[in-house]
Amino acid sequence: MKKLMAAVAAVAMASTLAACSGNEAAPTPTAAEKLTVGYPTDITGRNVDPALTVGGSAAPFLYSVYDTLFKFDQDGVPQPNLASKSELSADGKTMTLTIKEGVKFQDGSPLTAKDVVFSIDRSRGADATLKGPTQASSLAAVAAVSSPDDKTVVISMKQPNPILPNVLAYFPGMVVPAAYIAKVGNDGFLKAPIGSGPYKLTSATQGQSLELAAFADYTGSPKPAYKDVTLKVLTDGSARLAALRSGGIDFAVDVDVTQSASLESSGFTVKGNRAGARLSVLLNGKTPGLSDPKVSRAFNMAVNIEAIRDSLFSGKATLASTIDPTVSVDKIEPYKQNVEEAKKLLDEAKFDRSRTLILDYPAGNFPQGELIVQAVQSDLAAVGVKVDLRPMDTNTWSEKLQSKSLDDLSLFRSRNTTYDSFQSINDAFTCSGPYSMWCDPKLDEQLVGLSTKGGAERVSGFLDFNKAVHENPPSIFLVDPDQICAMKKGIEWQATPGTTNFTFAQIQPVS
Repeated sequence: MKKLMAAVAAVAMASTLAACSGNEAAPTPTAAEKLTVGYPTDITGRNVDPALTVGGSAAPFLYSVYDTLFKFDQDGVPQPNLASKSELSADGKTMTLTIKEGVKFQDGSPLTAKDVVFSIDRSRGADATLKGPTQASSLAAVAAVSSPDDKTVVISMKQPNPILPNVLAYFPGMVVPAAYIAKVGNDGFLKAPIGSGPYKLTSATQGQSLELAAFADYTGSPKPAYKDVTLKVLTDGSARLAALRSGGIDFAVDVDVTQSASLESSGFTVKGNRAGARLSVLLNGKTPGLSDPKVSRAFNMAVNIEAIRDSLFSGKATLASTIDPTVSVDKIEPYKQNVEEAKKLLDEAKFDRSRTLILDYPAGNFPQGELIVQAVQSDLAAVGVKVDLRPMDTNTWSEKLQSKSLDDLSLFRSRNTTYDSFQSINDAFTCSGPYSMWCDPKLDEQLVGLSTKGGAERVSGFLDFNKAVHENPPSIFLVDPDQICAMKKGIEWQATPGTTNFTFAQIQPVS
């Protein structure tokens, strides 16, 4: 932790995406026609496709380009959106959606029920031409999707899925144009994606910037206020702050909370959001020894998460006690640092401390990520565990995450994406999860049983599940930091409570 405190004190491919044809009329001009956003993540390649992305950090971009069948309200309850109406059968196994009329894609073509069927099938892995869909597990209960007419979609399920509307308010519910993808192919879609959201992507240069233009025919809300939005890729947090101060950007995503007071005194607006984005260090269950509960508990006892919260986030974070962003610390008590007990558990497990573990992390992608991994490295060294740090660019890290080829340890962020426990647990910590390197068949069986439960039974069941996970931890539970964004005066941002998801249409000039 000395290393952490010292750090705190010291404080190739380029592709241009074709603009889509269609109605190019600009929205009514506002006080500012252009917005430049400093963004911590490079969103190119597979991350521009909602069926292929592995990065939750791409969510603001994806929610800006694509619209969803349902939409979360301010209380986290999914409400009809592109689906103007939904009906569930008495047995809970058939959902019928009525698709809103008059919606257009950004190439001017109408959005119909056939596009919805195509999009859901694509996300759930029913399209053989799409390799490696990342959302299939969240749609595993779906048996078939059909469209009896242009405005009706019928989703047939193998068993009830009480949170299907939640899932369809996230990436699996983003609708893409079937005819356009049939014409350009999946690779062509990655080069020039289009949706029905408030902004359309007009060009992108890997590692540098993405250009978006307001879509005049967007039918949802809020409406895009800026004619053009530039996402400037600045993976280093200090670079985003410097660009904001110099006027190079107007809005900075994920800023260092310790700089809030300085920014505010300089005339900038800083806004925080309790966003349910839990940071942890994944343990690779294939690494000898790491799947032993004594070892994983010892790793949790070795790391001083209170110091991480207080020193790196100025207290603007909550401690994590499990992998599930929906479970608060008043339900399950977090691990406390206990170096001697950690050493004892490692001795009992006969853990090989002569080897050096590798800790992968996406450079600049997570708030205070570099300092967090240094803190973990220092604290594990105190119990005799040697760790080397391996920074990666976001795309490389995402590809390794999806291919399950990350090293022994990896910094990771599980997000409250659906206001429910299932997806964050299933995707990263089950035997068949799309990017899981952990496998506990007993917990998997328990999770399958919970997937069909609803209401209070679901809530209590997931609490019991998380208590079991706490005793056999698949990661080092760290902190849940507030989402902090900073902006120049004259701009307001309507954050989405409880999640890091938002659209660039939620950034508006002050009226």
